[in-house]
Amino acid sequence: MMSEAELHILKQRMCQGKLNKARRGELIARVPAGYVTSPAGEVTLDPDEQARGVIRLIFDEFDRLGTVHGVLRSLIAQGVRLPVRAQGGPNRGQLEWRAPYRETVRHILRHPMYAGAYRYGFRPTEPRRQTPGHPRGGRGSGLAAEDCLVFLKDRFPAYIAWERFEANQTRLTANRSRIDSVGAVRDGSALLAGLVRCGRCGKRMSVRYGSAHRRPGYACSTLRSDYALPLCQSVTAAEVESWVAEQILEVIQPAVLEASLEAAAAVEQRRRQMTRHWEQRIERARYRYTRTQPRPLGEADRDRFRRLAAEVPALWQAPSTTPADRRQVVRLLVERVVLTVDPGDDRVTVRVEWAGGAVCERVIHRSVRGYKGQQSWSCLSERLAALHGRDETPEAIATALDREGFRPPKRASWFTAGMVRRLLHELGLRRRVPRAAEPAGVLSPDERWLHDLARDLALSPHTLHGWRKKGWLHARQVGGRGGP
Repeated sequence: MMSEAELHILKQRMCQGKLNKARRGELIARVPAGYVTSPAGEVTLDPDEQARGVIRLIFDEFDRLGTVHGVLRSLIAQGVRLPVRAQGGPNRGQLEWRAPYRETVRHILRHPMYAGAYRYGFRPTEPRRQTPGHPRGGRGSGLAAEDCLVFLKDRFPAYIAWERFEANQTRLTANRSRIDSVGAVRDGSALLAGLVRCGRCGKRMSVRYGSAHRRPGYACSTLRSDYALPLCQSVTAAEVESWVAEQILEVIQPAVLEASLEAAAAVEQRRRQMTRHWEQRIERARYRYTRTQPRPLGEADRDRFRRLAAEVPALWQAPSTTPADRRQVVRLLVERVVLTVDPGDDRVTVRVEWAGGAVCERVIHRSVRGYKGQQSWSCLSERLAALHGRDETPEAIATALDREGFRPPKRASWFTAGMVRRLLHELGLRRRVPRAAEPAGVLSPDERWLHDLARDLALSPHTLHGWRKKGWLHARQVGGRGGP
């Protein structure tokens, strides 16, 4: 018992000594890439200039791209390798250049030492989770810097300021695909992905793309997925995004000139940084790389930028502008977009909350399944009846409807004579010419004429024709007429 007590006391003293050393910021097992430890235990920046340049490049690329994966792809595309000092073996302490790895990039962006801070107790051990024979097991998830057992600012030479480090952590947290964050900018044509909120329940609305030929839409499905309740609301994206894009272009127009020049300066700075990196490797790689980089801007180029500043709408619609580029612009300016769909018609209330606190709101019209789902259906039917009562032709009626601001419910931009005829049939204003009596024996017991079937099912004959083309019903043609 005395021996066990002595061992316990010795262990406690050793742990207390270890903790005291940590509180002085001197307990350092290993340092991350870009740092070295002197024989006296002092932590300094890596003496290799190229190694320091690569670490700074990673932070600059994250400021530009905003995601770990984006930084990783950029490093691979530029042929940049990461500096790593061997921790053991015959090359211990020697600088090695290794291929970029996702977790290494993430570790660099997450480690507070790059902002000059020291931490201890980042992943505390949970005794109940430890396994015999695995002394390093049972560690919990990482804590925030301020929650660590020991946390000291301005302890080491820094690559970035502490404010910049905190901004990076906020950005990394926001990139996670969670219901309470906007997430990272991803592929896809939806302009407002991650920003749209439901005007009824306040939840984030998700993007739905459907088949390859359907336009994207926004749907509030949180209550349905979590509580098996009905879908809160949904709306197609085209009309909403069109109006928001107009507001974006109107807001950024005054700042386009300065933004263009700043972007050009950023490109020039990145060019110099990458050129320096390749000069430190081999001369042949430097020559190949500089040929592919943008040349320095002259006064003529700056004048051209000033002229192009007035062409922002054309640049927004240009094929070379990707959806991700547009979403980056939107997220710099828009805090959130709140949609409220009127369940009784085709109206949608769009409320844009700008990053500066300003708010603009407008009621727009969405695509619906049929004319009766439109707010203007009663006026449209009355106008159709009035024009038909004056013996106007379907072509003239279609022209009048377009001129007076009526529109079809789906993708068509204007009315046609065929649409007018179908509407007149559905309203009972235009009767179909009766067909002659059919000879006996033409139809089998399970066959019907298409118009008779449409009348019995209370459907449009054009709907049945669409079903026939999709193979949902079988038909044949008799005597050159529409078959059963």
